[in-house]
Amino acid sequence: MKLLARRSILALPLAIGASALLAGCSFRNSGRAKTGSKNTGSHRPPGATVMPNGAVMFDTVYLGKALNIEVGPVAVHGDKAVARILFSTDSNDPVSLYKAFDIPDKPNSMVGMRLLSLKDGLVFPELNTSPKGLGDPVSKNRKSTIFPIFKAPSQATKSVELFIPNMGIALNIPIVPESDFDRPVEDILSEASIDEVNQGPYFLESVIVGPDGDSDVNRSRESTTVTVSGDVTFASDSSELSGKADTVLSTVAEQVRLYSSGGKARITGHTDDVADDQHNQTLSERRAKAVSERLKVLVDMSKWKVSTAGLGETSPRVDNDSDEHRQLNRRVEIELIPVKPEESNSKPAPSASGSSTDASDKASGGPTDKGIDGVDVMLGDRVVHLSLPSVTRVGKYLCGSVLLTTVEKTIARKGSFELPSRWESLRRRPGGWALLDPASNLTLLEGQFHYLPSDYADSNGGYLPLSNIVIADLVAGDTRYLPVVWPDLGTDTVTLDLPGGTGTHGSPVSARLTDIPVVDA
Repeated sequence: MKLLARRSILALPLAIGASALLAGCSFRNSGRAKTGSKNTGSHRPPGATVMPNGAVMFDTVYLGKALNIEVGPVAVHGDKAVARILFSTDSNDPVSLYKAFDIPDKPNSMVGMRLLSLKDGLVFPELNTSPKGLGDPVSKNRKSTIFPIFKAPSQATKSVELFIPNMGIALNIPIVPESDFDRPVEDILSEASIDEVNQGPYFLESVIVGPDGDSDVNRSRESTTVTVSGDVTFASDSSELSGKADTVLSTVAEQVRLYSSGGKARITGHTDDVADDQHNQTLSERRAKAVSERLKVLVDMSKWKVSTAGLGETSPRVDNDSDEHRQLNRRVEIELIPVKPEESNSKPAPSASGSSTDASDKASGGPTDKGIDGVDVMLGDRVVHLSLPSVTRVGKYLCGSVLLTTVEKTIARKGSFELPSRWESLRRRPGGWALLDPASNLTLLEGQFHYLPSDYADSNGGYLPLSNIVIADLVAGDTRYLPVVWPDLGTDTVTLDLPGGTGTHGSPVSARLTDIPVVDA
């Protein structure tokens, strides 16, 4: 494979003053390294600046053209918040923003944008279904200003983050009085068509997938649910614990240890739809009790009020329409409801024994290099360079942008950045994934655990990740920014792992980037 000539990609930002920072936006210089060589270009903060009104100004690239973006401030009127985003460029060729922020089922919109309050773990969807300004191309002699609209955060919230698909995440955007805003906020709202249903806010959740997908952890605001595979934990069609049970249940034990004050632990067994109802009901109850008894041996459960139940085949995780899905439904769920959920805040994320080079993780088979150097991967029939120079810690979350750099026009094949189908089934958006093509396989790897992009359930009940919802085609010489938010692992460096495997729409990209520094906002 002919390697893509490395662009000299400058590092993602470090600290930018006391009041603002940009996650995932960077400059490129025009020089190229020798084909196949390491990226040895200099690295520095991209020079984002804070304007007198508190807005953050930074450079990015879209459709192969350099753009300057001024994000903020945000003003509140009633129960709505309006953000200001100003675009400019030195390019003589106009740059269209018409499709930059939409999704297939809501074209020519800004719904791919999301307002975040990461300190509260909240997401606010963009609400204007008929935005003005998107049809105005940006050129050297013409700036463009847009005003995305969101439900207003609480009065106690003084600053927010803005997730801008294809461009980055602006951090610490101030909320200012209406009198300090460019235009009367009431006028902007009166001209808009507001989605009153999908307003949010929605709580961020975090999903952690264990080795080989044998367990997964779903962290919400008030509880943590660990799901362990029935096929791995038990002998076939039995409540007898297998030889691998302790390894799988160690995931549960590590979660329990995060909460020294204890709480409630609800252990529920589930089966598929094979065999009769009574058999499945009894089996699910016995498996729940077996897990409960073994947990008491593996970890101190004295401060937890433990209850067990079996639901048989009555509450499937996914439809029982394939062997793979039936396997997912054969499971035991351990829901932990701690007395003090905040006890986990200052503790590192859980990890299993072993390292990121364990045999279970080698199956992805993709190229590996440092995040700042990046690797070449195939996107369709074109070579694209993938890199992640750094990530930024904001509260309990990490923010960054994965960069895709191409020399040739590249068609983004559907499913290139999807999770393996088994994992995708854990967070499938009912009726939505057929249209959407999210960058959901941009996971962080710690030990043997994969940390998926943080996500949230919207008003339709489906989960949407805090990553690009759509991967659009790249033009020649383009750099595409894929902003992502992950749960904080509590480490000084992270590893980005695209697990590859088999997806719903083919074979997703497989790659690994190591030694990515974590900087504090």
